[in-house]
Amino acid sequence: MNRTVWIAVITICALVVVFAFRFSPRPTDLKQSNRTSNPSTQAGGSGLGASNSQPAPMLPAAVPSIDRQSGILTNTQSQSAPNFATGDARQRQTGASDTALLAVKGMLRDYRARLGENPIGNNAEVTKALLGGNPRGVQFSDAQMKLDRDGQLIDRWNHPYFFHQLARTDMEVRSAGPDGILWTTDDEVSP
Repeated sequence: MNRTVWIAVITICALVVVFAFRFSPRPTDLKQSNRTSNPSTQAGGSGLGASNSQPAPMLPAAVPSIDRQSGILTNTQSQSAPNFATGDARQRQTGASDTALLAVKGMLRDYRARLGENPIGNNAEVTKALLGGNPRGVQFSDAQMKLDRDGQLIDRWNHPYFFHQLARTDMEVRSAGPDGILWTTDDEVSP
């Protein structure tokens, strides 16, 4: 065989290996002490893998925290942290009644309808895009929109929203809630 055929065979094999690892299921044979229940299956949620008898197991989530002595940001394992990808079902229910959060979600929906994708970046960059700093110069605003002095969208407790891009056309908006700390039980998450 000539060299071109060998390169093609090696390339195809490499792609097969990459896709096999990328789409392979996560290991579920962890010790019982390392398992936590999926918060989206509690409180009436209907998470994937939910059954009537017992919620599906989930790996512990890494929660960022700051070491007080060294000032270094570290990830610690937490058994009670909400699922970062989908949010806690209770938080979503609370977020569904927050009119300011729904207004922000509506502006993002209008942005996607007009430009075909979500704005990207941190809060200030997303806010700038919503206020006309986008390729078409279109402004998306709402009467309930509140900004802080840094140009960030803020919630009813005057804390900046956290924008989590789930996909090109899907974005989760999270309010830190009254305590001002993200990823705690009082957070409000867009439905």
